[in-house]
Amino acid sequence: MLKHFLMIGNRLMLRRRVFTLINIFGLAIGLASCLIIMLWVSDELSYDRFHKGSDSIYRVTVFGKFEKLNFKTVYTPAPLPKALLEEFPQIGYATRLIIRPQHSLRRQEGGESLIEDYFAYADSSFFDVFSFRMLEGDPRTALSKPKSIVLTQSAARRWFGNENPMGKVLVENEMHHYTVTGVMDDVPKNSHMHFNMVASFVSIPYHSETSWLMQGSLTYFKLKPNQSIEPVNDSLQSFLMRHIEEEIQRSLGLDLEQFKASGQDYRYELQKLTDIHLHSNLDGELAPNGNITRVWLFSAIALIILLLACINFMNLSTAKAAARSREVGMRKVLGSYRTELVLQFLFETLLYVLIALALALLMVELAMPWFNSVAAKQLTIAMMFKGYFPFLILVMVVLCTVTAGFYPSVYLSAFEPAQVLKGQLLPRSGKAGLRRMLVVFQFTAAIVLIISTLVVYRQIEFIRNKDMGFQLHDVLVVKRVHGLGQNLDAYRDKVMKVDGVRQAGYALNLPGDELSTNSVGVEGRPVDQVNLMALMMADHHLAEALKLRIVHGRWFSAEEPSDSTAIVVNMAALRQLRIDDWRNAKVVTHGPKPNVFRIIGVVEDFHFESLHKTVKPIGILLRTNYWMNRMAVNVERGQMPYVLEQARRLWDGMETGQPFEFTTLDSQIGSFYSNEVTTSTIYTTFSALALIIAALGLFGLATHTIESRTRELGIRKILGASDGYIVRMLLLEFTRWVLYAALIAWPLAWWMMNRWLEGFAYHIHLSLNEFLLATVLTWGVAFLSVVFQSARASKLNPVEAIKYQ
Repeated sequence: MLKHFLMIGNRLMLRRRVFTLINIFGLAIGLASCLIIMLWVSDELSYDRFHKGSDSIYRVTVFGKFEKLNFKTVYTPAPLPKALLEEFPQIGYATRLIIRPQHSLRRQEGGESLIEDYFAYADSSFFDVFSFRMLEGDPRTALSKPKSIVLTQSAARRWFGNENPMGKVLVENEMHHYTVTGVMDDVPKNSHMHFNMVASFVSIPYHSETSWLMQGSLTYFKLKPNQSIEPVNDSLQSFLMRHIEEEIQRSLGLDLEQFKASGQDYRYELQKLTDIHLHSNLDGELAPNGNITRVWLFSAIALIILLLACINFMNLSTAKAAARSREVGMRKVLGSYRTELVLQFLFETLLYVLIALALALLMVELAMPWFNSVAAKQLTIAMMFKGYFPFLILVMVVLCTVTAGFYPSVYLSAFEPAQVLKGQLLPRSGKAGLRRMLVVFQFTAAIVLIISTLVVYRQIEFIRNKDMGFQLHDVLVVKRVHGLGQNLDAYRDKVMKVDGVRQAGYALNLPGDELSTNSVGVEGRPVDQVNLMALMMADHHLAEALKLRIVHGRWFSAEEPSDSTAIVVNMAALRQLRIDDWRNAKVVTHGPKPNVFRIIGVVEDFHFESLHKTVKPIGILLRTNYWMNRMAVNVERGQMPYVLEQARRLWDGMETGQPFEFTTLDSQIGSFYSNEVTTSTIYTTFSALALIIAALGLFGLATHTIESRTRELGIRKILGASDGYIVRMLLLEFTRWVLYAALIAWPLAWWMMNRWLEGFAYHIHLSLNEFLLATVLTWGVAFLSVVFQSARASKLNPVEAIKYQ
C-alpha cells in the first residue's frame, strides 16, 4: 500500500509542478522558522540549568521604597551569607560574588599588560554552590586564601599557553599579586554570570565589611538536599529587620516602628537561579537578561508562520478538488474505502512535509550565521540532532501533516461516486468561503507583524534621536584612566592640544555606567524623610565636555576651594526632595558619618539610564583626587578617527603599563537597547517571511480561481468586457480580503504595541501611518500576486475560453 501511495504522490507532484513548488517552499519557510526559533527558545530556557541541583540555588535581592522612589537591586551586604548559614538550617552553602570589568593584568615574569574582562571575586564556598568543573586544583580550598585565583581554561591558555599555570603569578593593576590555585572549565554561554577568572573574596577589603546597609556584592545560597525554601521565605523579613535595626537607628535616628510608619520599605526577596535569565531585570544585573515575554512572542510568531504555510496547503488542496474528483469517484467504484483514501491523502501531505523539512534544514544551515550575529548566540544545526530535539522535530512533522492534510483528505474523500461521475461535485460555496476566511487570517497575521515591525523601528529611531540632555555623539570615552595615577592632569593637558578636541573631562562614571545610590535628606527636615539619589563623581570640566545644561547656579570651579563640599543636582532631585529655594538648601547623605553638601547648581534632567526608566534624582560631587575611571573627550564632527589615534599615542607615551581602552558615548548608551534592536531585526525578518508565504498561497489560489472562471471570463469578453475591466474585477475581489484582514488586524496590533511601549518611560505614540502603510504593503503583495494571473486571463481568446474544461 505504501508503495502505491508513494507512486501516486510522486505522479501528482510532477503533474502539478507550480502547486508542488508553492506548497513545498511555503512549508519549508514555515518549518525553518520554527526550527530556528525552537533552537533559540531551547537555549533561552536552558540558562543555569547545567548546575547540579540548580532548582535549589537562590539569589537574594533587595527591594526598597523611599518616599516615591522604588529600587530593586541584586546587591546585598557583605555579612549576609554568614548570617544566613547561622540562622537557617535549611541552607547548606552560601557565597558572595562580585564581577568587575576591565582589570589590567600581566604575568609576574614580565610582558605586556592586557585587559581581562569579567574579573570575579568569590568566597571559598563558590564551587560548593555552583558546579563549575575544576580541571586542576581543589575546589574546596582554591579560593580560601587571600590573593589566590582560579582561571578558566581559555584564560589559562591565553596567559600561559601550554605551560602549567598552577602556582604562577598574575599582577593586577600593578598592585596585587594573585597566585593561580586552580583551572576550571569555561563558563557556559547559557549562564547568567560570565567571568574569565575568579579571585578569592578575602583578597578585597570589602569582605570584612560589617554594615547591613552598604550593598556591594551578590549573595547566592544552596539548600541542603530535601529542604524546602518556604521556611527561609517565611522568616526572611524578620531576619532582615533584626540585623538592620541598629543601623537604621544610628543613621536615621528611627526605630523600626517609626521607620515603617514613615512609609519607607526595605526587604529581601529570593530568586530561583533558573528564573534569573528570563524573569529578572534588576539594577546591577551581571549581564543583560532575556525576557520570557520575548520567548513567548517569538514562539508565537514562528508557529503563526508555520500555520500560514499549512493554510496555504489546505487552501490549494481543496481548491484543486475538482481535478481529483473523478479519481476519487473511480477508486470508490473500484472498492476503495474512505479510510484508505484519507490515508492516501495524508501520506501525500507527509511527502510534501518531508521534502519541505529537508529544504528547511538547508535554510536553517544557511541562515544560522546571520541569526547568531543578530541574536548574539552560538547555535548550530547539530543541536537539532541531540537530546529531545529529534522527538520535537518528529512531533512537528506529524502536527504539520495532520494540520495541513487532515481537512483536505476528509473533504476529498467525501465525494459521492455517482455525483462525481455525472460531473456533479459537492457544493463549493461553503468551501470557497472557508478558503477566503483562511486567506483573510493570513493577511491579518501579515498586517499585525508589519505594524509591529514599523512601531518597533520607530521606537528605536526615537531612542537614537531623543535629546538625552547631554551630547551623545562625537564623545570619545577613554576607560580605566585611574591607570594614569598622578598623570591625570598631564594627560588631559596633552589631549586638549590635539586638533579636533573641544573639551575633555574626568568622571568616575558616565551616563551608561552603573551609578551608586545613596539615601539622602535635606538639612533641617525630619530624618524620616528619606530619599534615594544616584551619585556621580566629576571634575571641573565634565559639564562642558558632555554639554550638560546648567539651568540654575553654576558648575564646580577650580577657583572655589569650598566646592569640595558642594553638590550639583538635577531638576528631578529638586522635585523629589521638594526643594523650592535651592540656594539655601543642603543635602545630607545618610550613613554612619553623615555628610552635608550645599547645592551650588542645578542641571537640566539628563538620561544617565535607559529610556525604559524615568529620569531619577542625581547629585554630582566634585572629585579632585586621582581615582577616576572615565575620561570624556568632546570631539569635532568628523575628527573622531584622528583624535582617537592621537589619544592612543599620548596614552602609550605616558608609560602607564596599562593598555589603552576606549568606547564612544553613543555606543555605551546604545548597549541599553540591544534587545530592542534584536527584536526589530527578527520582527522584520518574520514579517517578510509571513508576506512571502501569504503571497505564495495567494498566487496559487489566484491561479486556481482564474482557471475555474475561465469560461465566465470568456463570456464576459464576448459581451464587451475590456482587458482592463477583467483585471480590475479580479483584483477587486482580492482587495476585499485585504480590507477584511485590516479590520481585524488594526485593533489587535494597536493593543499589542501599546502594551509593548508601556515598557518604556519615554516612547512614541501610535499613529495611523503605521497601520495604513502596513495595509498598503500587504495589498501591494496581493496586487503583485494576482496581477500577472489576471492580466493573463484578460488576454484569453474568448472562443478558447468558452471551450475550457
